Amino acid sequence: MNKLLLSIFTATIIFASESMMPPMPPSVGGEKKTESSMPKECAEVPPMIIFLPPPLEEAYYQCKNALHLPKKDDAKSKIDKLLGENIEVESIKIATGFSEVYMIDVINKKKKKTTLMCNKNIDRCVENPKILR
Repeated sequence: MNKLLLSIFTATIIFASESMMPPMPPSVGGEKKTESSMPKECAEVPPMIIFLPPPLEEAYYQCKNALHLPKKDDAKSKIDKLLGENIEVESIKIATGFSEVYMIDVINKKKKKTTLMCNKNIDRCVENPKILR
């Protein structure tokens, strides 16, 4: 009897250790991706981080957007370098529907107001963007 329990216990441990993927939370509908269909850039990221439950995913992106919202002084110095002129930053808002993209209203020396859509590092910007929905 002890040998039978020992062999079942050993088989269970071996089977559990051979598992390639960590346990994932149950998914809610949607397309299921297999390990072979994942891009190579996702190799090091656990699937439970990539595929967050919908309510958590929304809260996660809201948090990231607010966390990386640039300060006016930092935005001013970076945009000055990008444009090569002295500007004033009027306002910075989170771009609705985007992740870590910000709408920055700037005023140049000639008092002309322009809206820039910039990434979180403010090293890439698009001027006067028209957002289509």
